[in-house]
Formats: sequence, structure tokens, C-alpha cells
Amino acid sequence: MILEIKTKSSHLAAELARQAHAFHIDYLGKTYLITGSGLKEVPDYLETHTEQHWVFGNDIQLASKKFQAE
Repeated sequence: MILEIKTKSSHLAAELARQAHAFHIDYLGKTYLITGSGLKEVPDYLETHTEQHWVFGNDIQLASKKFQAE
């Protein structure tokens, strides 16, 4: 899953990534968390920090046309 982090929460990205066992990147001026593809729903503790999210069936997520189209 890829989660776009709200601008107001971007300063928390490293801590949110640690909690979610994910890594974070800054891409085109936005902050994202990238988790394993096994995560299919946004965890409760990330709901308030998430602008939008994308769910994928495999771990080739960043190259996905679904994500790149956004």
C-alpha cells in the first residue's frame, strides 16, 4: 500500500513509517509511506494523517500505472 501523508503531518513521516513498518519518501513535493502489499486497509492510527491511499496486489507498487496516474 502507498499512503500519501497530509501536508500537516509530513513532519511525522519517519515516526509513522516506523510504526507501520514502512519506509517514507518525498516525491514531487508530497510525502508517502510505502508498506508491504499485504496491508489492504489504512490502519486506524494512520487515518488522520492520510490524504489518500492505493492498494496493490504485489510489491511492485511505485512503478504501478495506478499510482503513476495520480
